[in-house]
Amino acid sequence: EEKEIEKVLKKPDKKANRVAIPVPKVTEAELQKEEEEQAEEAKKRQSRTVAEVEYERLVSVTNTNRDDSLIEARSVQEAIAQMSVADNLPPDRHTERWLKASFKAFEEAELPRLKEEKPGLTHNQYKDMIWKLWKKSPDNPLNQAS
Repeated sequence: EEKEIEKVLKKPDKKANRVAIPVPKVTEAELQKEEEEQAEEAKKRQSRTVAEVEYERLVSVTNTNRDDSLIEARSVQEAIAQMSVADNLPPDRHTERWLKASFKAFEEAELPRLKEEKPGLTHNQYKDMIWKLWKKSPDNPLNQAS
């Protein structure tokens, strides 16, 4: 038993060797200085004054309300008239661009008329008739180009 006690006493205590890192002490003057800085920051946040540089930046913004390069119009037609660059533009050679949209508009206009004239047909039959009318129609951009 004595040997075991000696072994335990000879083993260094791992926890005893640990040394806590000392926390630097804060003096009363440092605490007071820190409180003053925080109070000053809070006062700046609450005050509505702006530094000269910031004020100059805010004031130097140009007013675009009276800019002559802007278009002033009261209706869509006036705006389009003012935006047009040249009156003598060459005709658009790519009529297929708006072909699908113009066909859709033509179809919406013709379908109710055809349903009144020829009731009882299937939807595909109406579509076929509309397509035949579309090929001959002056609304078709492909017919206008020629």
